[in-house]
Amino acid sequence: MPTKVALLSRLDFGSPGFRLGLLKLAAQLIEKEGCHFVVLAGGLTSVSAMNADIKAGLKRFVKRDERSKFEEDFVDEAVDFLSKNFPTIKSPEASKNTKIFIVTSPAYDGQLGNLIAARLASKRRHDIVHENHGNAVFDLRIKGRKLAILTPEKATWMRGKYQSTAIQRVLDDWSRIPQGDDITLAGIGCFASDIQKPGGGESALPFFSIPALCHLWQTKVGTESQVGLTILTCEDSGVVTTKSISFNDLLVDERDGISSPPGTSANQKKVVKVLQNEGALTVGQIARRINRTRPSVREALKDLKGSAASKIWPGLIHDETSGKFDFDPIWLKNSLTYNFDQTGLINNRFLSFGCLHAGCVHTKVNWFVKVVPQIILERDINYLVGAGDFVEGTKHNLLVKGEIIDGINNTVQEDYAAYLVSEVMLKVFRARLAARFAAKKPKHSEILNLINEALVQFIYIPGNHCCWIQEAGVNPLNTFRKSLIERLREEISGILKEFVPGFNLNYSDLSSLVIRKVLRVKEDEPLALSSGVKLQVVHPYMGRALTYSARPEQTLGFASGSNLVISANFHVALALSKYQWQGRVGERIEMQLGTIKEKSGFETHLLKHLDTGVGVLDLQSRDGRIVARDTTFYTAPKSDDTLVNRRVFEAFLRASASGSF
Repeated sequence: MPTKVALLSRLDFGSPGFRLGLLKLAAQLIEKEGCHFVVLAGGLTSVSAMNADIKAGLKRFVKRDERSKFEEDFVDEAVDFLSKNFPTIKSPEASKNTKIFIVTSPAYDGQLGNLIAARLASKRRHDIVHENHGNAVFDLRIKGRKLAILTPEKATWMRGKYQSTAIQRVLDDWSRIPQGDDITLAGIGCFASDIQKPGGGESALPFFSIPALCHLWQTKVGTESQVGLTILTCEDSGVVTTKSISFNDLLVDERDGISSPPGTSANQKKVVKVLQNEGALTVGQIARRINRTRPSVREALKDLKGSAASKIWPGLIHDETSGKFDFDPIWLKNSLTYNFDQTGLINNRFLSFGCLHAGCVHTKVNWFVKVVPQIILERDINYLVGAGDFVEGTKHNLLVKGEIIDGINNTVQEDYAAYLVSEVMLKVFRARLAARFAAKKPKHSEILNLINEALVQFIYIPGNHCCWIQEAGVNPLNTFRKSLIERLREEISGILKEFVPGFNLNYSDLSSLVIRKVLRVKEDEPLALSSGVKLQVVHPYMGRALTYSARPEQTLGFASGSNLVISANFHVALALSKYQWQGRVGERIEMQLGTIKEKSGFETHLLKHLDTGVGVLDLQSRDGRIVARDTTFYTAPKSDDTLVNRRVFEAFLRASASGSF
């Protein structure tokens, strides 16, 4: 049975960014998901904000015992508030509460936060556990599999341009401490980022980072952008799916959840509306925004300020120093509620691969043609995406270096790539068609639509290896495209005759359908999907970087008009989310893929390890805006596949000899 774990980070209690409403929303979703336990990975409190409050409060006292009592009362009040308001989460196991484990961070919680966490756990023994200060290890309920939760111990040195900079430093520090071999996954909290990195290539240990659960109010590492919730699903097989739910859109419009108090005039409602849209303003600024006189605005503000706070109305405060009016920040922190509407979400499911390198002796073609169709069927994939480098090519003396099967040339390599991709598509097609015929025997008039539903949409671009032949004046992947379309057309026609004997589908209709299902896109132009999500497939001509997220973030910067970017070339797999506040673009996802190669002589000599496998992305969106994503990397096992790979190539040769190409 899979284990589900919910991960939270950065509540930042005590800071201007604390939002109890977000914590309550997360608890509802965790309960709905049926998580077995919850981990708060650092940031229960904000040590910087709380220490500032204590320092300001201590100025009122001179005597030591009074100062000590103030500090003790401050901690007691914090513990009392959290104990009363921290949501209780029902467990999927009957008559139990889901355990909430708190791991505090020396950098973000400090000793004060550590003390508050310990006392909170003491008051809520039935469901809250203060696990550790710094790092902790959790049993995933699967034999031989454990999850390490890491939090930062330092702060100022962790600033960087890219999201993974601080994460990698925390991982590096932790890796120098002796660890057990049964730790198979690591989660890093506090950095308000959302990254997934599979293991097996550059990083021996798979890891992920955890978004914040507060209104981001302070930048420490310089790359914070993610607010939300992470849920891990850990299968017995070792496959891990990371579900990331974004709350960023809720925060952008969080003031829309404020309603004017009962009985307000039209003028007062205009004042409330402008404060919702723009935040704190002076009387003069409000008057200009709503085109009213200052006296009328003062009168409206006086009445609004006199209205008592309620469940929907925060009340107004006036800052004497700046002269600005705004909603009560305490109400925003403790009383504002959020509505996370999950109805009407559209799912787009992608299986993506890059760097197939057909013709290379090190490509795991047997794994590709056998396992990838199974994944597509199990995950009900809509889109198969190929992000370049379908062939190995012949440049750099690869023929004489023994990197290419039987010394096959570029034309045969493209034919071979088409055969491999068609094998995946046809196996899926046959299985889906069989399932539909088993459910209901369709009418002849329905068969064309049935074919369209059963045949997965293939989207692709060439890569730099594909484009080497341009130097000889040859268009890359032309042979690949023709061979792929022809084989799909011929094989689908044959499969249909098996299912519907005597049925003849119009050749033109079948050709048109297949051509639409094999879609080559441009790297510099986004493709608008039916859901409204804009997809861009990119194959950068550059080398990898030691900072894992550098290339994916650069790719996102290039594909600025898209909210989903799929890329390959570095043979390094990684997925990340990045929220773009400007222009209301919203959540953006980059999935960087590894390769289907296990190794190469070139990369071995450069001391490079490869991430071998494919990535699956289940994207949930509304009106083209991304709300959540499920990310899974499927890694090909390391093994000597020489014999079975050879059999796949021989099957291709037989297909070629029979005239399929």
